[in-house]
Amino acid sequence: MMMRRGGLQAALKKEEETLDINDDCKEFGSPLTEINEFYSYAENEEILQGAQAFQDAYPAWSSLNVHEKKTLVSNLLGSLEDSESGKRHTSLRSLHYISLGSFSECNKSEINLFNSMISNNVILFQCGGLNVFIKHFLGVCASSSRSKTTASLQTSYELRVSAGLIYQLVEIGRYLKGEENAESRRIAHEIQQEFIVPVAQRFFCKVLLDLLSDCAHGSNSHLPTKKYRCFYGK
Repeated sequence: MMMRRGGLQAALKKEEETLDINDDCKEFGSPLTEINEFYSYAENEEILQGAQAFQDAYPAWSSLNVHEKKTLVSNLLGSLEDSESGKRHTSLRSLHYISLGSFSECNKSEINLFNSMISNNVILFQCGGLNVFIKHFLGVCASSSRSKTTASLQTSYELRVSAGLIYQLVEIGRYLKGEENAESRRIAHEIQQEFIVPVAQRFFCKVLLDLLSDCAHGSNSHLPTKKYRCFYGK
């Protein structure tokens, strides 16, 4: 089938292209391909806005040393629990930009972007990001469920971005698992072990199934059905 390139690649190239790919997540390809296909072309502007949100609020990611990066990430993760939605969303956008390899600050070649994504996601994981992202995702789901109303565009955004943050970490872990470097395999094992807890307890999968059911509701057509399908397939 012919589909537009994913939103990540579109944000980098800022132009329309087409590419032959398999139907949604029937087969797993390279991590960068999987991550690119997770984002729709329509999310191009949203991804770029995330980069701008980070650049408006913080120093260039590439200018920070590892300790400074971890301090910033820890502060951003803490802000996801802020009651002020504006601050929470700025932190979510900034974390998303970091997770996507701080793409506006690196050479646009795929290998450089992917290497940046690996190092950035390892930092996110080491700062406790995976647990925080899962908790945030489930919290937004629970809040939306309790409201008994149509999911808002704001809720849809938080679900999309937090799902993306988890998805990127899982894909990076999948890649590191195949590396010969013992440290890479150790990190991959830790990511797997951390992610397997909510999956094994079934509630994470149940939430995804409930979300897919919600997507069928006409007034919830803005919810990211493809993302939930890809996520559940993983």
